[in-house]
Amino acid sequence: MNVTSKNINELIEELLAILDADAEHLESALNHLNNLREGVIKRNEPALEQLLESIKGQQEGRETIESRRQELRRIAAARFGCRADQVNLSRFMQYLPEGMRQKITQRKATLEQLIAKLKTEYMGTAMLLSECTRFNRILIDSIMGSRCGAATVYNANGQAQRPSGSGFVTMQF
Repeated sequence: MNVTSKNINELIEELLAILDADAEHLESALNHLNNLREGVIKRNEPALEQLLESIKGQQEGRETIESRRQELRRIAAARFGCRADQVNLSRFMQYLPEGMRQKITQRKATLEQLIAKLKTEYMGTAMLLSECTRFNRILIDSIMGSRCGAATVYNANGQAQRPSGSGFVTMQF
């Protein structure tokens, strides 16, 4: 099926709007990760709760964007004569004049940069949370005298303070 100029332009404008929304979502996710790390480091529970509410509030908008993307893929698939799962940026670019290709290429490059940055920030946040978990586990084991972790606590001179298995609190289950 041949695609008319007006129809392809409408599809491209919708695609550009969706790609811009994706970029905004990625930037928002980067800000959320930064706020999460800051809240964890500063132990700011109200800020973390506010962050959680903000993320929940953005979920509906994200679902709207995703439904727009799926509708666009369905329409483009009908126009391009293929299945919806075969519609991607490369397929769109086959039908575009050079000026439109450049716009999509720029947005694609921006998204790739944001995704790379998000992966890096995500890994940093995951490592921070992992270390917090490890530290909390060691702290609890030291306080409770749990034998499952062989934590050694050192004083300011670098000498072990307590033998393993002797906690600050005696507990029975």
